[in-house]
Amino acid sequence: MAPAKKSETHEETEFGGAIGAAIIMVFSHVLVYYLWISSAYYNGAAMYPTSTSDIVPFLQRMWNHIVDGALPTLRSASIYIGFLLFELLLAYTMPGVWSKGFPVPSEGNKQHSYLCNGAWSWYVTLILAFTLHYTGLFRLDELADQRGSMLTIAVIVADGTAVLTYILTLARGMATRLSGNHVYDFFMGAILNPRIGRVDLKFFTEIRVSGMLLFMLSLPAAVKHYELCGYVSWA
Repeated sequence: MAPAKKSETHEETEFGGAIGAAIIMVFSHVLVYYLWISSAYYNGAAMYPTSTSDIVPFLQRMWNHIVDGALPTLRSASIYIGFLLFELLLAYTMPGVWSKGFPVPSEGNKQHSYLCNGAWSWYVTLILAFTLHYTGLFRLDELADQRGSMLTIAVIVADGTAVLTYILTLARGMATRLSGNHVYDFFMGAILNPRIGRVDLKFFTEIRVSGMLLFMLSLPAAVKHYELCGYVSWA
């Protein structure tokens, strides 16, 4: 087996290089808050300045909405981080099928092992959520009430994890396919398979957390709608 390459560089860039990467990173943060504000304050309608003279007042209104409903709280941080830690625990402990990934040339054709236990984790999560809601220990509709604050907590956790992963990757000499530009390399990722023990972070965050969190945020919306209106709308 060939020795693993600790670092390699490449000249070609995608997404418009560093400038395009910076625009995408900034725009993605603006977009999630724009969509949340639209949902929380405008019934899902599009928002825009009514004239050139309304641009500054429009931005002020948007900022006021964020201050009003999306500032992080200890409660929302506890809920979100607790959810992540619980899912990480399930990823470590639930039974599942072990599978080998494709050989990674930059790591000497190493094949990483993946414990595919998403089904068991899903069932345990559903049972726990139902139990907490049914007993009143934690009602699911609180997630609907906390969505603005939890959005900000999620952004902080995601950004912090990305920055920490990038810094540790460079510090440990495990970076691959670097361009030499930190903005672009941070956007593209400096490590192919970041892991916490046997849990692959990409596998965990892009599939496990995002999929379950989408359901756990959609279900409370239905619960909240039923409590307010007496029925669940398909709209």
